[in-house]
Amino acid sequence: MTAPTAIWASLASTDQFTHIIPKSPKDSTMETEFTSLLKKYSEIKETHVTRRLKFYLDRVNNKRRLAQWSRAGVLLLSLIIPIVANFGGRFGDHFPKDLTISIMSLLIALAAGLEGMHQWQQTWKDYSRAIVQIETLVGVWEIEILCAERLANVEDASKALDTATKMLLSSVERVVSAEMEGFFSERSRATGGQQALAPTERAPG
Repeated sequence: MTAPTAIWASLASTDQFTHIIPKSPKDSTMETEFTSLLKKYSEIKETHVTRRLKFYLDRVNNKRRLAQWSRAGVLLLSLIIPIVANFGGRFGDHFPKDLTISIMSLLIALAAGLEGMHQWQQTWKDYSRAIVQIETLVGVWEIEILCAERLANVEDASKALDTATKMLLSSVERVVSAEMEGFFSERSRATGGQQALAPTERAPG
């Protein structure tokens, strides 16, 4: 055995490098208790956070499609009306030109009115923002859980879990409240200041 090899073998045998890899002081009993605690707090997160996140994830694409399709429809009809107006007395073989233009104008007004009432564009934006914020808060909570797992005793770990979960719930509540407040504010403004009726699709409280 060469001299350098002998030196490294000696250092390894005396565990002089074990401080490089930090080890958790918890024994198997503490790990079991921590796992039990984490399960309870994870259930709370599932009930009060994941459920709300799922609400936004399930609906954001529908809001996006409605917003895009309604605007595309208005744009398309607006471009077609001048073309129809340049035709003769009748558009095609069956529809009078004036009636066709009137129908298109009504469709434009309908699409614009539905967009104003349901606020698809704004709701798409608000839902997307809420998703990003909640996912970020969940990520921070998961980091706090990893830090709590390394604490020396169950009592400290329990306090850390409790604090992290309370912060998560309160932060998510602020996100949801801000989204709902913005929704009703936009709905009230779109309906001329009248009190908006409660919609059927809102984030659970």
